[in-house]
Amino acid sequence: MRLNLGMGNLAVHKQLLALLWKASYADKRRTPQVVIEADDRRRPAPVRDSWPRTVLRLDYRTRLGEIRVPTLICVGRFDPPAPAPCSEELAAGIPSSRLVIFEQSGHYPFIEEPEQFRQVVAAFLT
Repeated sequence: MRLNLGMGNLAVHKQLLALLWKASYADKRRTPQVVIEADDRRRPAPVRDSWPRTVLRLDYRTRLGEIRVPTLICVGRFDPPAPAPCSEELAAGIPSSRLVIFEQSGHYPFIEEPEQFRQVVAAFLT
């Protein structure tokens, strides 16, 4: 909440990052470790922490049909920040889109299913 209000610091950012990473990997063994340093409470949170406040004001759904290039949409089945139904909505709205759901991944299919991810991207590009 402090980050959403613009009142967080680097330590709070890292705490949230640790929670998000833990939730974002289907295979919890792949979750990176987050180290909070002693002086992180005195350092400001990254500017990107303001993104959640900004994204609430954006809605591009009515403009998806304007996308005129082939579009590959990749999502992990267990992705909490960007759930598969959101990607399905994107794919339904973008002409010439291809949706691939990685069944064994969270937010990072390129890490959790790297070979399948490479194959999907290579096939899309050819």
